[in-house]
Amino acid sequence: MDIKQLENLIALVEEGNVREAALRKHISQPGLSMSIKRLEESLQVTLFERHGRKLQPTEHCLEFYQRAKLALAHLHLGRADLPGAQNISLRFGIGETRNDRFIGQLSAKLAERFPDIRLEFVQQRYPKLLQRVANGDMDAAFIGAPRNAIPKSLDATLLHTTRMCVACRPQHPFAGHEQPLTERKLMKATWATSGKWPAYFTSRNGQPFNVPIVVNSVPALKEIAREIDCLIALPERIIEAELSEGPLIKLTARRFSYKIDIFAVRRANFPSRVLDAAFEIAVSSFD
Repeated sequence: MDIKQLENLIALVEEGNVREAALRKHISQPGLSMSIKRLEESLQVTLFERHGRKLQPTEHCLEFYQRAKLALAHLHLGRADLPGAQNISLRFGIGETRNDRFIGQLSAKLAERFPDIRLEFVQQRYPKLLQRVANGDMDAAFIGAPRNAIPKSLDATLLHTTRMCVACRPQHPFAGHEQPLTERKLMKATWATSGKWPAYFTSRNGQPFNVPIVVNSVPALKEIAREIDCLIALPERIIEAELSEGPLIKLTARRFSYKIDIFAVRRANFPSRVLDAAFEIAVSSFD
């Protein structure tokens, strides 16, 4: 059994067929099939049930697949820690609850200490990122999430606690409103949302807010709020630049005053000097 065989097994499980797995690993289909056969002989267990051209991973295969992914992830971090490591990429998951300069600061400062390591950033919602870190698809993630959503298999470092806030452009009719906005006013207002917090746009008696604008990213949401009279609700840390520089102003609305914790997460019991440095930089970027 060798690393190539484990990598081929992982590719075949994830791609679901020999053709796609072989393309992913840049080898021939017979070569991949032979690799899997030799791995089965080494383990003395059937990894795939063959039904014509279809391969179905066995229960033993799926269990071994998870262990193989974590073992390779562990080796990957070990290689990254070696002096002068070459051709090593770290994959970081990024949530939208962060300041605008976080990725740039993390990249620049980590490159000063580990100049030969490449970084890849993938932005997704936090449940998917937690899953990908846990199963070895990502090395770490920086997310806004409830602490109880983080599985025990991951270590979490609290970076910052922010609050949700309601914002609008200075020309909005609510801009001069000094008292906290009532739920009735919030329901009558026009809202734009990225669709990530639908439960918060429903009144206590179940009536929906007026949300005619839905976009798929926070930058687009901020852009809309700067141009038209609508309200948006986002973690304050996300829009701190707009609030300080003037394109958006903060309104008082108790309905949207709850806290959001921002964490750096990684697999538990996976020592890594590179990830230690990345987490240290992340903590300092939120100070």
